[in-house]
Amino acid sequence: MGVLKRSFAERYAALKASIDNGRWALRARLSGRWLLPAIVAGLSVAASACEVVAPEDVEFGAQDVGLTEVTAHVGSLDRSLATYVDDIEGTWLVYSEISTCVAIIAVEEMLQHSVYIVETRQPEPPRIDEVFTACDIRLSPILSLESIITDALLATSYPVQVEDGLVAGSSAASGYTSGAFVELWGLDMADPLREPFPTEADDPRIVDSDRDDHPAATLPVGGGVCDTYLIQRSITRMQGSFVAPDEIAGSLFSTTQQFRIDATQALCRSGYDTRSNFDRSRFRRIRIDGRGGSIDLDLDGDGAITCDEVLPAVSELVRYTPADHEVCRSLAE
Repeated sequence: MGVLKRSFAERYAALKASIDNGRWALRARLSGRWLLPAIVAGLSVAASACEVVAPEDVEFGAQDVGLTEVTAHVGSLDRSLATYVDDIEGTWLVYSEISTCVAIIAVEEMLQHSVYIVETRQPEPPRIDEVFTACDIRLSPILSLESIITDALLATSYPVQVEDGLVAGSSAASGYTSGAFVELWGLDMADPLREPFPTEADDPRIVDSDRDDHPAATLPVGGGVCDTYLIQRSITRMQGSFVAPDEIAGSLFSTTQQFRIDATQALCRSGYDTRSNFDRSRFRRIRIDGRGGSIDLDLDGDGAITCDEVLPAVSELVRYTPADHEVCRSLAE
């Protein structure tokens, strides 16, 4: 959790002064460089994209991690014996990072780190259908304050069906493109991809998705500093290629629409500017169902891999990239 470097009263006073006196100056200074204007009435849009490449700074650890306290109860995490199989079908662990530069008093980078279990089926090549289940979503702190994506929100917002992806094969360098992956928080839409996004708090499509008796989705901020009640729609496409028999890596394009219904403190109602950070948005996925000699996280042997089985292994398989505020500040100069 983030820790305040100054007292809440001091930070709130600074924030209020910035909003009242300096936000327009900041926007003018960043004019022509930021993709999105300051949020009006709490509505924001952010986008991320980059070239389809496998980043050198990989997020997944070395293939042979050896035996540790974690692997003692999740089984072998040795990926060195994996071989190419004839198709992409099966169960995968997907890790994604979406980088956004945020201007609120200071310019800082916010990284969204997400871990999903993905069930992939190929009804008719080259088309694939997938089901994404979120096991863990984390947002890096902004102004030393971390927004929490709660387990209750994850449990009620997933799984998500994703159709019409494409894969060119399953051999080395074969290409992969996901379908449109639509994640809804605090919303119930008949057509999640195409419906207009709500902009009024009384829209009937807004629901208490985490069932905590507060409107929309609740995001606690700063370890109890305040709570934000918001709706959000994220639409993501991933594009990459096989870089190993059990691994696909590449880039992603993601857009997010967000509308804040209310908050418990003015700090959480404040507007901010955002800009995509293309070069630091990426994804990687590894096979975890044992096919082709890949690691097998079906620990109870029931044919289904759950978040409870995956999460103990994440610390061995995933290396989280820390936020780099200087990258965003250089873009703002």
